[in-house]
Amino acid sequence: MSRKMLCFILILGGCAQPDDTSASQVDSPIIGGSSDDQDPGVIALYAQQNMGGALCTASVISPTVLLTAAHCVAPSEVGSGAIFVGLIGSNLNGGKGQELAVKETHYDTAFDINHPENGHDIGVAILQMPTTLAPLPINRTADPTTLIGRTVRLVGYGVNNGAAQTGAGVKRVVNAPVDAVDDSLIKIGDSGHDTCQGDSGGPAFATFDGVKTIVGLTSFGSSGCTGGGYDTRVDHYLAFIDKYVGAGGASSSSAGNSSGNKTATQSENESNDSSATANVVSADVVDGAMDVPGDVDWFELDLSGKGSFALDLSAKRSSLNFRVYKLAPSGELSSLGTGQQASSGADRQFTRNSTAGGTYYIKVLDDGENHTDDGTYELSIELE
Repeated sequence: MSRKMLCFILILGGCAQPDDTSASQVDSPIIGGSSDDQDPGVIALYAQQNMGGALCTASVISPTVLLTAAHCVAPSEVGSGAIFVGLIGSNLNGGKGQELAVKETHYDTAFDINHPENGHDIGVAILQMPTTLAPLPINRTADPTTLIGRTVRLVGYGVNNGAAQTGAGVKRVVNAPVDAVDDSLIKIGDSGHDTCQGDSGGPAFATFDGVKTIVGLTSFGSSGCTGGGYDTRVDHYLAFIDKYVGAGGASSSSAGNSSGNKTATQSENESNDSSATANVVSADVVDGAMDVPGDVDWFELDLSGKGSFALDLSAKRSSLNFRVYKLAPSGELSSLGTGQQASSGADRQFTRNSTAGGTYYIKVLDDGENHTDDGTYELSIELE
């Protein structure tokens, strides 16, 4: 593996260089590509420090979660106390781009900057407020080895000249060949189609069953960005990702069932005690529990092209209920109502009739004071 200096890209073209110049280069620009205005869910992630900062690329995988590389958020690489911000736009130079405030960041602590070939180069940035950008699906089931010999789409904000280190801050895309796949990495690119500094954390897209899906995240590459690079396999790190987006993952296209048959179940994934950490619904039924006094469970329901749905909460504890909210363009949550007791039985039900899609939040809570009996529940979702 070629070795090169660790170097993060400043939006205005500078380069903040850490003390350890012998570390492997894990920041990777789009080489041989073109400007890209077709991937709104791919944005820049900037780590601001007093004397500059570091530029990476990230993908929206839920309204509050950006997926990126570990070295883009790890304090050992970007410096302690960095202030992170997401930047939306195809060209960020000259102060262009809408900002998304970041509340916190997390990364796989098994990542070793001196040995990126060992994998684990994956991290997330949690937004302070939900974004209205549509979440991008991540690969959960497809076998990436089937991509060997095929091309994938690489997107990033990095430089487009590895030698001159110029061109950062413009979102670019290139189709690049997949050369090899192992348990944790995907080898992508050649001398004319590659990623480089500033593209780190950016997605590699493949299409499965007609759906553009993130299969990799730009991690590291060869010196000069001329020999292809290595991407982190997202399907190998679903346990890490699901801690922040819920067991359903980023894509919720399978949620709900218009026939009324409950074909899939997912379990509540703590901690989902706020809308910012809501579990993304990807099944027809969600199993959960109110374990302690004051516990609340938040779920996120992303509907594209469908706006009508029905919810049914079945619980042994009669005081359990839920409230429904819709995410407004401003990022605020608008209350739509509360589950109403069914005509028979103890179930709580809610129906939303609309022709518009959008992002909805469901908050399960205990309206009573009896927390000693069984607090388990089943939340059923039916799209209409």
